[in-house]
Amino acid sequence: MAYLQDHGYRVVTLDEVRNDLLGRQRLPRRSVAITFDDGAANNHCNAFPILRRHGFSATVFLVAGAIGEKREKPGWPEAAARYLNAAEIAEMTDSGIGFGSHTLTHVRLAQLEPKQAEREIVESKRLIEQLTGRVRLAG
Repeated sequence: MAYLQDHGYRVVTLDEVRNDLLGRQRLPRRSVAITFDDGAANNHCNAFPILRRHGFSATVFLVAGAIGEKREKPGWPEAAARYLNAAEIAEMTDSGIGFGSHTLTHVRLAQLEPKQAEREIVESKRLIEQLTGRVRLAG
């Protein structure tokens, strides 16, 4: 993050990236978007303080049905072996971190029947909106 800041990179949101791709706005050179997959608790205790220190935003794609649960990572540090909980998500949301969907149960959508895939997408979006008041993008 220090490298990005020291070399004049601008951290942008995925909403800004989408608007650039759709031709609604042009991002300056040296624009980057920061994302995290799955929503492990170490996003809060390790990455979040660094992002705040540099004034950067990011988007975390949550496994919405696993919020606050343990992850199957035997021997991993506690913060890597569980998902973010509601309080951590609220704190990060209040500081400008965005959240999007990484499905409800971390399944491969292409391997599901259409109705199952729809449930994964719709329910994960609903849960994240309930926690944060918004969803920036679904992934």
